Amino acid sequence: MEKLIPKFAKWGGLIVFGIAAFFFAQQLPTVSADALASLGGVVLGALITVAAQSWSGVLERKHQLRLAAAERRLEAHQRAFALWRKLIHTVHDEKEIFNIVAECQEWWNNNCLYLSPDAREKFRFAYVCAASHKDYVKDRSNPKLVTENWANITDAGEAIVRGAELPTLGEEEAIFVEKTRT
Repeated sequence: MEKLIPKFAKWGGLIVFGIAAFFFAQQLPTVSADALASLGGVVLGALITVAAQSWSGVLERKHQLRLAAAERRLEAHQRAFALWRKLIHTVHDEKEIFNIVAECQEWWNNNCLYLSPDAREKFRFAYVCAASHKDYVKDRSNPKLVTENWANITDAGEAIVRGAELPTLGEEEAIFVEKTRT
């Protein structure tokens, strides 16, 4: 309701001004019908301008929020991908894996809502699976379990990349990027 009051005040002020000007102009004997029609056109034009500016402002704010959210989502997917790579490289390091899993969990707790649903689910599943992967490898009684667990860990990378939803480079852009690297 508080947001509507300034809008009503703006519109109401313009409408009251337009009506008052119209009636005031009618009371003057020297004012022609053409002048009254012109005055009505000016008032209508002012109302249309205010409406267009108001709508444009709303759309601009929504656009800015979308851009900020898209940027933040891209950052989150990039960070999740970096943590996932760290997880992959330390999954067999008994001393370091729990630190990396804790780092992943801490990051996930603070950023999971910025990830796509699939990336969010698979990233969390990956670090949970990574925490127990060494135990499955040591056991050696169920190689299928080791393979499935490893697949759960590695699947997260593809889900994170898909979640970023970045367009692929076109052929020309890829050639340009390749030229800039050399």
